[in-house]
Amino acid sequence: MERPDGSYPKRFRTAVRLLMKKTGKETLPGTSTPAFLPGLRSAELMGYYYPDRPDLATAVLLLDAVRTGDMTLSAVRDAVGDGAADRIETALPPARAGDDWREPRAALLNGARDPDALRLLVADAMEALGRVERDLGHPWIGAEGWDRLDVERDDALWYGRELIASARRAGLGDDFLLAAFDARVKRLATHT
Repeated sequence: MERPDGSYPKRFRTAVRLLMKKTGKETLPGTSTPAFLPGLRSAELMGYYYPDRPDLATAVLLLDAVRTGDMTLSAVRDAVGDGAADRIETALPPARAGDDWREPRAALLNGARDPDALRLLVADAMEALGRVERDLGHPWIGAEGWDRLDVERDDALWYGRELIASARRAGLGDDFLLAAFDARVKRLATHT
């Protein structure tokens, strides 16, 4: 994603500033980690696996902020254009009615055919499960690492497996990011 002169695309830089402005000094639950870091980590994954696709890095950077309501799709459109906003929109689960966490995600994944939307979801989930994996290995946190997600362990692993299946159905079977995510989900499934 970095250009030969060491710079980053303007839309990506604009997205970073927007995300930091919108999340301010918020931190992730139970941590002192700034709330904007997961988006940056997901964007880093996109930059690593798809260096010629800064549009994906820009979209995944803002995905969580839109999903949580910290930012609107119209704000994304105004700041970085239709491309990122359209990609984010295709990666959002339908509105949830009731307490069933899986239902809207199952609807999203069952209908997902856009490889780029699935790449966003994989990068986002890869980052979230990466935090869990890191916490599980921490001597003070351990199994409580699962508690930092907004979802139960079994639901997170279900989502990971369903996301992998959807990505494979969409033709991403030999995608490097998907292979890394699949390995992470399998490792985490062995932790109790």
